[in-house]
Formats: sequence, C-alpha cells, structure tokens
Amino acid sequence: MLLKRNDKTIACILEVIPARLAQIIGRYIRTENVEEIRFRINRPVQLVASDKDVLLTQYGVFSYSESGALLHRLCMGSVYALEDELAKGYVTIIGGARVGICGRPVVEHGRIVKLTDIQGFNIRIPYEAYGCAEPLVNAFIKDGRPATTIIAAPPGVGKTTFLRDLARCLSDGKGIERGYRTAIADERNELSGSVEAVPMLDIGARTDVMSLAAKSESIPMLIRSMNPEVVLTDEIMTDDDYDAISDAACHGVSIIATVHARSFREMRSISRLNRLLENGVIERAWILKRQGSAFSLIGETGEKVCGD
Repeated sequence: MLLKRNDKTIACILEVIPARLAQIIGRYIRTENVEEIRFRINRPVQLVASDKDVLLTQYGVFSYSESGALLHRLCMGSVYALEDELAKGYVTIIGGARVGICGRPVVEHGRIVKLTDIQGFNIRIPYEAYGCAEPLVNAFIKDGRPATTIIAAPPGVGKTTFLRDLARCLSDGKGIERGYRTAIADERNELSGSVEAVPMLDIGARTDVMSLAAKSESIPMLIRSMNPEVVLTDEIMTDDDYDAISDAACHGVSIIATVHARSFREMRSISRLNRLLENGVIERAWILKRQGSAFSLIGETGEKVCGD
C-alpha cells in the first residue's frame, strides 16, 4: 500500500491558511502525517494526526480577523456564491481538501439555510492509500458481480480512505478479473474531492461521481443516467438512505456503503439496517479493522479477510 498526499492539495491548503502559520504547519504536514488542521477563534491552532495532536500555543491564538480572511479565501472571494455548500457545514477547496465549518445556523421552515458568525474551521487533509483495498476486494464480489455490502467501523478507522481505494479497485479491475462500471454518491464530497464536479482524487477510470447531493437523490439519478453496476457511498444514516439501497436492489444495482458501528450487535440495533440484512437486500456485511497501515475485514460469523 502506498500512502500518498497530493502535493497540489497541500499547496492549496497552505495558500489559504494565515500566512504567519503556513511555514510551521507545512513542516508538521511533511513530518507528522497531519490529518486535520483546526482553527477556533481566540484559541491556538490544533494539528491532529492519527495517534496524537499538537496545539500551536507558541504562535498565539486564531483571531477574528484571521477567521474572516480564511473564510474569504476558502470561498475564493465570494461567500455568497457558496452559501448552499456552506449551509451544509463544509466547503471543498481546489485540490480536493474538505473544510468543515462551525458557526451559528440560520433556520427557516425547519431547515438550515446558512451559517453566520463562523468561528471554527476543520481542514481535513485527504490521503490516498493506494492498494489498501486491493487484497480485500474479492470480499465484495459474489457470483461474478459486486455484492450489496455494508462496511462498518467507528470513526477514525479509515472507512472513507478504504472506500475510496475500493472504488478505484472495482473501477480499474485491481485484484479482480475485470473492472466494473462504478458510481459514487458523494454527499459530503470526501471520496472524490470534486471541484466544479471534477474529481481531484483517484477514484478509477470507470467511475462517475455525483457530489454534494443527498444520497436519496443522487443514487437513483446515477442509476438512471449512468447505468452503473455498483454504487459506493459513505455513512448511511437516514431512512431515505436505506430506501435508496432498497430501490437500487430492485433495479439490479449493487450498493457498497459504510456505517458507524463498532460491532455486529451495534449494526443489528439499527432497525432499518437489520431489516435489510434479514431480507437479503444487503448480501454481505463486514467490520473494518486497521492495524498500522493495513486493513482487515471481520464477518459476523468470525471469518477474517486480511490485507498486507
């Protein structure tokens, strides 16, 4: 497995953050495998790696003026143009990095329509773990086709990283007999890192993407318009998400999706998920584990599929 950071992505991040911090943060990114850069008004900047975090207390606190300037740069000078994206709590910058944003929500008719008084930013640095899914890809194939599958793990294990590489393997035919017409319903734009609908991250040559739309809308649209053999999507949660999986099965299209759960007991406690497992719509389910840089899959009956 090759763990890769996109140099263009890093350069774009260093261009938008406060100039006084760019050099030191760049050094940490190069040497400490930083995964997140967190800015909070009147508090020191926090750098988060997989096994530790660092507060840059010696560089003072992140100020109100720096917050306004950072938001302006993230939106390329036009906050208004990205209001819809900001209302969802994040924006994707050129290079594919996703920036979570925290502020005061403005609610109309029960729906968040915008965020004001923005005071916190979380820049998530995407890593492409080339080959991490390749030793495991056959666990997602059944009778010569992708199987509708749930991948479960708690936050921080690397579900998104694994799912991105799995999409690439299925699309490019890595570790399997052939490549499949693949689609990604990328609601949070973390799998593809698309900018102006063009993926910045490697998701395979046979892959189509629809980003920043609800899964319940993008999955059926992808099926109608692009005729995929398999659709991948991250973090199913709502009843509408589960309905989209059921509808895809009715059209003969497989879904591979992730869910937050630490065990099969937790998975079974999600009533909609348990129902799809019981009636066979979901054909396989795995708990994703990671040790160091290697992933493995654990089945409900205890079977284990190991990576490198």
